[in-house]
Amino acid sequence: MNVSKKSLTKKAAALVFAIAGLCSSPLFGQSDATLLNMLVENGTLTQQEAADIKKLSSQTPVCKPTDISSIRISAKFQTQYEFIDTDCDDSCAAGNKSPSNSFLIRRMILGFETDNGDNWGVRYSFDYIFANKTSNTYIWHKLENSIVKGEMRLGYLKPDFCIEETTSAFNLYAVERSIATTYWCNPRNQRRLGFGSFKTGAYWYGQSQYVDGLRYSCGVSNSENYKLSYDLVDGDNTPNLWLAASYTFDAFGGKIRFGGNLGWCADANKTALDGSESMWGANPYITFERGGTRAMAEFMASGIDGGNSIGGYRQQYPLGLNVAIEHKFDVDGFGKIAPVFRYTYLDTDGRGVSPNDTLRHCKATSVYTRASGYYFGVNWYLMGNNLKFQAGYEFSQFEGGTLASHSLDANSFRMQMQAMF
Repeated sequence: MNVSKKSLTKKAAALVFAIAGLCSSPLFGQSDATLLNMLVENGTLTQQEAADIKKLSSQTPVCKPTDISSIRISAKFQTQYEFIDTDCDDSCAAGNKSPSNSFLIRRMILGFETDNGDNWGVRYSFDYIFANKTSNTYIWHKLENSIVKGEMRLGYLKPDFCIEETTSAFNLYAVERSIATTYWCNPRNQRRLGFGSFKTGAYWYGQSQYVDGLRYSCGVSNSENYKLSYDLVDGDNTPNLWLAASYTFDAFGGKIRFGGNLGWCADANKTALDGSESMWGANPYITFERGGTRAMAEFMASGIDGGNSIGGYRQQYPLGLNVAIEHKFDVDGFGKIAPVFRYTYLDTDGRGVSPNDTLRHCKATSVYTRASGYYFGVNWYLMGNNLKFQAGYEFSQFEGGTLASHSLDANSFRMQMQAMF
C-alpha cells in the first residue's frame, strides 16, 4: 500500500493535536490555532483537514496533570543496646531473676507524605520492626474559614492521650517510654489497658481563631487497639470518643503549655479473661520550654467497669504519673549534651502489673499492684534529633501483690543511636 508523504505528515499533525487536546487547558489554545493556520498556508493540511483536527481535539476528554504539588519522603532508624537485670525476694519464681542482654534494631520507619492540592494530602508510615508494620497512616485535609481552623485526619493514628506517648519516639526524654505510659498505651492484655494506643478513626485538630495559643482536638475511633480494621473474631466496633484542649502562653522567659486529654472507650480492654465493659481516662498535663531546657509533668487516671484484678472482677481506678526534665549544653563543634531525669509512678488499684508488661524485654512475669521508676540519662544531639545518641539507667521497683512484702527491683541500662532524614 502506498502512503504519501503528505498523508504521513497529516497523521503526525493529527496525533500532535490530539495529545495537545488531551493534556492542555483550555482544550484548544491560541497557539494551537496559529500552528494549524501555518500548516494550511504551506499546504500541509487542507482547510477541511484542519477543521477536522480542531474538532477532534475539542471532543477529546481532558487529561489534567496530577494535582500533587509535593511528595516528602522520610526515613528514621534506631539501633539499641539493652541490659536488664532483676532482683526479687524469695517468694518470686526463679525465672524472674533472668537478665536480658542484647543488641537490637528498635525502629526502622519509611514514610511518605503527599500534598495533593486544595489542602488535601496523604501520610503513610511503614515500620519494618512494628508488629502491624503500618503506623501513623491517614488522609488529611486542612480547613480554614471564619469559624474553624485546623486539620482533619482519617485513618490509623494515636488519639491524644499521654503526652509522652504522643511525643515522637525520636524526640523522647528517655530511651524508652515510662512504666506508666506503657501501662496505659501499649497493646492491651489482662493488665495493660491499651487505652491510648493506635486506633482507626476520624480526628480533628483545631486551633482557636480568637484566642492565641488555644488548641483542641476531638475524635471517634474503633475500640480495638493496634488493628487497622474491625476484628470479626474478638474485636469490638463500638466507637470510642476523644476530646483534648491545651493553652500555650509566655512565662518565665519561655513557653508554658497546660491542658487535658479525655477519652471514653466501650469494651476497650475486654479480653477472654477480662469482664470489663467500658473505661474512661483523664490526662491533665503541663510542659515548659525555655532555651535548652524542657520539662513536663502529666497525670493519668482511669475508671474501669468490672475490670479483672488480683481479687476478682470489680470497679478499678488506676493512677499514673510522669515527670521529666532535660537541659542542653552547647559543646563547641560536637553538638549539644543534655542530662535527663524522669520519674514515673503507677498504682493499678489491684488490677496488677508485671515487669514484663511495662519494661521492654524484661523477663520477670510476677504480678504486682504498684510500680515506680527513676531514670538518669544523657542525650547527645550531634545534629539535633536527626543524629542523636542516648544512654540511660533506670531503677524500677514493683511491689504489692498476693503477699504484702512481695517486691522486685529492676535495673535497666540502655544505649541508643538514631538517624533520620
